[in-house]
Amino acid sequence: MRKLAGRLGVTAVTIYSYYLNKDELYLAIITRGFEQLYERCLAAYDAAQDPLDKFRAVLQAYVDFGFGETNVYNLMFTLSVPRYEDYVGTEMENAAGHELSTALKVSALFLLAGGNVVNTHESQPDTGKAPTIPADTLRVYVISLWCALHGYISACNNTLLNYVHEAPRTLEQPIINALIHNIQQLKNEVDTSGASALQYLSPDNPLPQNYNSEEDHP
Repeated sequence: MRKLAGRLGVTAVTIYSYYLNKDELYLAIITRGFEQLYERCLAAYDAAQDPLDKFRAVLQAYVDFGFGETNVYNLMFTLSVPRYEDYVGTEMENAAGHELSTALKVSALFLLAGGNVVNTHESQPDTGKAPTIPADTLRVYVISLWCALHGYISACNNTLLNYVHEAPRTLEQPIINALIHNIQQLKNEVDTSGASALQYLSPDNPLPQNYNSEEDHP
């Protein structure tokens, strides 16, 4: 706290007049980070018209935040730092709960944007239309999507991608395009063959039906 106070040009006493301890300051920083991420993704979502354009806009806003706010992004997602469960039963539990609920708003927006593309009950409960993709399946896709985006952002920010590609930042649009293509493919598979076509995304079906560990993987 003293080092931080020195960089801010104030005394440590001044910081402690606003925050109880380092944990409260840390939680305030990442809570504000998630608020900013949600606000930017929501603004991008609202500015677009077509469901697919809204989905793309949210992905782009997320990537822009990851590259534009590198330090806070790393604190929010990458660094080995305390999480909500570490504060349960402590005086910081309420602050940690607020941080968690703020973070989950980002997840909910991704589900909404993706759900509007494929028409799930979760995203449109009152339309009266049958969902093309089950909500649980959409959630699996959104998790895999976030893993791809986060992995790309993190590998760029920590320069690891520099060892396998000469210009990793040029991969931004191809990666977003691939994720857009994937959700379109999900919808096309269901439109053509029904929801059963997506069994490979079910946690209850971890391996493809034609997977044979003995024959295919000696």
